[in-house]
Amino acid sequence: MTDDWEMPPTEIEGVFDRIHTTGASYGAVLRPEIVRPVNTFDMHRVARLAQHAGLVEPLLDHLFDAYHARSADLSDHVVLREQAEAAGMDGEQVTAVTGDGYADRVRDDEQLAGQVGVRSVPSFRFALRRAACSTSRSMSNRLCDRRSAGRASIARWA
Repeated sequence: MTDDWEMPPTEIEGVFDRIHTTGASYGAVLRPEIVRPVNTFDMHRVARLAQHAGLVEPLLDHLFDAYHARSADLSDHVVLREQAEAAGMDGEQVTAVTGDGYADRVRDDEQLAGQVGVRSVPSFRFALRRAACSTSRSMSNRLCDRRSAGRASIARWA
């Protein structure tokens, strides 16, 4: 952050403190100082499999915690399988999908995301506006409740 955003270390510490506090207020452990960017292509394939199994929410909860609280490498197939199994998914199916499953669907999702202006994940689209943020499950639920009430249209890329 000091290099990319030209922020002094004290300002970065303040940002991290706010992230810790905000996460804690929602019951989430967020440790931005330990997370590192990873290629999440295979994680998105596992998320597609989880959608079909009706397990996307528990999977995303496990992945979110693994990444943000423990800096797990979500590009590692062993980590993906462990988190998927913890969410109730079949480990053999997870291994199979990280080999060649859903790649076309994830590429389609990437293309659509780029077309609508998504630059980070998770991202949410409300009607004609886009807001990109990491949010708690309770916040996601509130956003979805609004959608079901007809007040917002939401598309989520996990």
